[in-house]
Amino acid sequence: MIGEDITYKIRNKLYKYVKYANIHFHDKTPSGTLFVRITSDVEDITTAFKDVVTTIVKDIVMIIAFAWVMASIDYKLSLICFVLIP
Repeated sequence: MIGEDITYKIRNKLYKYVKYANIHFHDKTPSGTLFVRITSDVEDITTAFKDVVTTIVKDIVMIIAFAWVMASIDYKLSLICFVLIP
């Protein structure tokens, strides 16, 4: 939902920019090119954002799982690792 909200906000800002741009901007920029750029660039931003968030959440869960397994195997050695690794 966060990714969709960001996509919505970006598209609305771009629409307002194009809507209120001066005539010279519209004369030099073909409307098809503008439409394709807005659509594909916003999708690329949304995909990148979703991938980053998914990766961060996955990595945090993996770190917690590894720490739990390490602590359950040997808590003294895991404490030494937790102190030395950061």
